[in-house]
Amino acid sequence: ANAGRGWPLVRMMFLTGGSLAICVASESSSPAMATLIVVGGLLALLIGLRLDRRARAPLFPARLLSGRAASSLGLWIIGLMPLAEAAVFLFIPYFAQVHLGLTVMHAGQIGSITALGWSFSAMVVARTGERRATRLIILGPILLTIGMFLLAWAIEGENLAAIIVGLALCGVGFGISNGFICQRTIATSETTERDVTSGAIPTFEGLGAALGAAFCGIIATGAGFPDADPSTYPIMLPFLIGGLLALPAIVAAVRFARQTQAAPLEPQLAE
Repeated sequence: ANAGRGWPLVRMMFLTGGSLAICVASESSSPAMATLIVVGGLLALLIGLRLDRRARAPLFPARLLSGRAASSLGLWIIGLMPLAEAAVFLFIPYFAQVHLGLTVMHAGQIGSITALGWSFSAMVVARTGERRATRLIILGPILLTIGMFLLAWAIEGENLAAIIVGLALCGVGFGISNGFICQRTIATSETTERDVTSGAIPTFEGLGAALGAAFCGIIATGAGFPDADPSTYPIMLPFLIGGLLALPAIVAAVRFARQTQAAPLEPQLAE
């Protein structure tokens, strides 16, 4: 408060402007224009992160764009997983009502399976040892990927039982890994950046979810949803691509888990 470093207005303009640009891209009737808006939005995000890296009071860790630092890998996993899963919250309630003929209440119950799977699995693994936690960090993104691909197949075939299994896998994928990823991301960050890193975790989760929702909208709209093509194909496609987007999270999780096997994980406060 006494440093006199001011409000990070320019950085926030690029970061929020880039996010908003991607969100409104799905409203464009021209695929070429939507692509151009998305590229511009991603460029704005990159500029915002670059500016933040050079700032005296950064909002994010200095090595955020690095693919080698363990804490940076953890943040990328935290962002990539919600990005890959965004289609679940956008289209499952709609699909359950319109294509499966379920009531609003039953569609809501189906939509809550992911959250329930996350909550219960997180409680089950809460006291897991470090060696097993390393395996769970890798297993989490794998289950998410399998769940998204299963959902894409189940939606195409309107298979309710398989949809329930896919949603449960997505939730469990988050539940068994998210807590350990967050813990190790903070623990492996530089001591002077520990509170900045902890603050970046919910930011990356929200940013990943927002960008994922925007991409899902672009994909579904481009495939004809809902007027030009009322079939399940425009809904299935975002789940299929979501599964593909989860694959980089698996690669990052493998590297992150190996680098943090011997990390000091006792709670530490930034000075």
